[in-house]
This record gives sequence, structure tokens and C-alpha cells, in this order.
Amino acid sequence: MTTTTADIGNIEGNTVITCEKCGKTEPTPNDIISDGVCTGCYREVWRARNKKECRICGELRVPKNSKEEHCEDCKALITGGKVKDVLPETLTVKPPNEINLGKVTTTLGNSWNLVGYQASKVKPENVMWLWPGRVPLSKATLFAGRPGGGKSMVAIDIAARVSTGADFPDGEKNTLGPKQVLYLATEDGVADTLVPRFMAAGADMTKIFFPRCVLKTDAKTNKQERAAISLKAHISLLEASLKQHPKIGLVVLDPLTSFIGVNINKDEESRAMMDKLVAVFDNSGATFIAIIHHNKRSDVSALEQILGSSSIVGAARAVWDFSRDPDNKEERHMSLVKLNIGKEPGGMKYSVTTKQMGDISGACVEWGEQTTESADDLIARRRDKAKEGVGGDKKRDKAMDLILDMVPCWARDAYKKAAEEGISADTMKRAYPSLGIKPMQLSGGWWWQLPGQSDSDAAKLPDQDVM
Repeated sequence: MTTTTADIGNIEGNTVITCEKCGKTEPTPNDIISDGVCTGCYREVWRARNKKECRICGELRVPKNSKEEHCEDCKALITGGKVKDVLPETLTVKPPNEINLGKVTTTLGNSWNLVGYQASKVKPENVMWLWPGRVPLSKATLFAGRPGGGKSMVAIDIAARVSTGADFPDGEKNTLGPKQVLYLATEDGVADTLVPRFMAAGADMTKIFFPRCVLKTDAKTNKQERAAISLKAHISLLEASLKQHPKIGLVVLDPLTSFIGVNINKDEESRAMMDKLVAVFDNSGATFIAIIHHNKRSDVSALEQILGSSSIVGAARAVWDFSRDPDNKEERHMSLVKLNIGKEPGGMKYSVTTKQMGDISGACVEWGEQTTESADDLIARRRDKAKEGVGGDKKRDKAMDLILDMVPCWARDAYKKAAEEGISADTMKRAYPSLGIKPMQLSGGWWWQLPGQSDSDAAKLPDQDVM
């Protein structure tokens, strides 16, 4: 500290200091002479004395006598000067061609940037598929349904095909070849349920893996601790696994709620977690299938029946529903709820059977024909069936009579006739599957006929969309 005498009016002692911190010269307040700093810098020193320093970002945070434990920015545990040992949220590096679109610097010196892409710098890509037209590659797909619908059975069947490189149930080729599979499950035993099911599905058992927990080893004591897998806490570990084992082609979470680590009914929590998860798989090239249950609502659409907030289904590119046929409990349906990329495909019928392998038996899927019914169509049929139990559905019966009088015919002609008689299109959609009609898309549009009827009467008429 440098002191001088100057004519500064009535200031006691006529003494000034040159601040050792900022170099500014000003009159010396008697109570801070020993600090050697100006008034402004002294205030900063005083604040520093009464705050904790975050061991992660170095910023001064809460007062020392405060009960708060976390830094406002990086959330590091700073109580007692100890840093909480946590995994990084993600290991994903900065995407290529990302540019800065705006910047703001806060009073603490932290900067916030709006980043994004310039269209001319982005190389366009075609959508890639695991199961062509149904399960997109390196994207999130949801399998939803009530217990007993068979969603886990289908997931195992698909995983088995991924492990061997076998073609898919609708005849689509598996162009990726054999890949490894991570199957995370909590509701079924590995030895008595999952392994027999994979064996019955014809899987290459050397390529199927069942992650069970996270094992942490202390660097100093070599002590090990086990913890349940939580995407919120361990997403960087999952990402590291996919990078270290590039032959992993599919990851299944059965069910999603057991692993996500957040409240899926809270949009602000589930949205952030799903966005991170989607980013991990987008960068890895592996495909992600999450199994999720229905909520208890029965008066809503198939999309609204899926458990959790809108962020769960919003993050998925494809959503499939799994349920029993309302008129045949032995028959089940894989029916489309949502597909954000590509042309919407039809559904698939299947049943569950048991395969004996020596003294071990395992359940497996037996695939049937493709269907045109969506998940909402099946819900409508299920509601009609419920109505039949309390007096029948007269509107559907009337629609079925109309169809029987007209077939074989063009679907649009049947819809037009139904409208003239006050029968809605929704009722017609529920009626024709009950008659065994399987719409055929010919050059002139959709053609309806009963099983065994000939389509020789089909004329080439203008295309039309209704089925």
C-alpha cells in the first residue's frame, strides 16, 4: 500500500492510498487502512470472506453460515469443502458444424450462447431403419400396452432377430447383420424367464446381455458399491458403453419407468431426460426401444393412454400399441399409434406360444398376417364389444348389413352409401373387420370383398384414400 498526503478538504489525516488490487487512488477510510485496498475492492474482499467457493466452477456462492449445499450453476456439493463424486451428465462432444447465434455474459462473468446449425452446412441424410418402416435406427421407439398384451414378448423377438441378423416378421430384410443387444429388465427373472424366452425366439445367446446394476470402485480403498441403474445418474455410463462397444445395435428398457430415474408424469423432468437419451442414441447409431405401460384411462385415444407426460411420447419417433383382439383373446395386435418419419405402415397380428427345448420351455411369438387397423381402430372395436355386453351396438350391426349387401365393392362406395343412411365413417371402420374383410389397394383404390370372393369385378377407378 502506498500512502501520500494531499489537499482533500476535510478528510481526516489528508491521507490517500493507491489500491494494491485495482490501482485506484482514493481517501483512506480509517477502518480499512490495513487491507491496502480501496473501498470498492474491500467490499469484494468482504463478500469473499463470507461466501464459499465452489470447488467445481470456482465461483463464490452461498454465505458460509448458510445451510444451502449446492452451487447455483454446477450444483456441486460444497459443504465442508468436499466435492460430490458424480458421473458427468453426458460425454457427448460438440456436434459438428454447430455455430454461435448469440451470446450474453452475466455479472458473474458466465456466458450463455444460443447455438444451432446453418442449413447449408448440414449434410442431408435418409432415414435409416432397424426394422424397415416400423422401428427407426438410432431413434427412440415406444412399445406401449396393458399387462398381458405381449409387448415384452415382441421386444424379445425383435432383439433375437437383431442378434442373428434374421429378417423381420413382415418379410423385410435385416440389412445390418448380427448385432449385440443390451436388454435391461426388472419385472422378469433372467434365468427362469428371459433366457428361456430368448432361446425360444432363436437368439444368438452370445450377443444378448442383461445389465443388472452399476458397480463403483473407490480409487483409494478399492471398496466397491453397487447401485440400481438410473438414466438420470448414469446416462454417461450408458453412452460410454455404446461408444466402447460399437457392435451394440439395440438397447431395450423393460419397463422405462424402472430406469429413467425421474418422475415421468412431470413434463419438466421427463422432457430433459428424454432429450438427453435421444441424443445419446442419435450419436451412437444404436436403436432404443422402451417398454411402457398404459395409464388407467379407457375413454381416450391410444396416444393418451400411454403412461407419463406428453414428453415421453413426444421424444419417440415411433409408438406401437400391443393388445389382445376384442373378438379373439388368443389373437394379439401390434398396432400403430404414431410414426413421425416415413409412410405409416399397417399393424401385425401375432399370438404367444410355448416352445420346448429339452427340459426347458420358453414362451415365444408366432407371427400372423399384416393388418390395416390402427391402435385407435382397435380401441373403438373394444368399446363396441363392451357395448354389446349391455344390449349390443345397433349402429355397427346396421353397418355390417349394409356392407354385406354391397360387397364386393369399392370402399368409397360403401362409405358414401353409409353416409346417406346416417352411418358414420368411424362405425364403418369398426364394422368391416368384423366381417373378415381385408382391404386391398388396387390401381383404382381400396377394394372390399369377403373371404373367398373374387376381385374380378374391381374396375380401375380414380384413387381414393378411405379404407
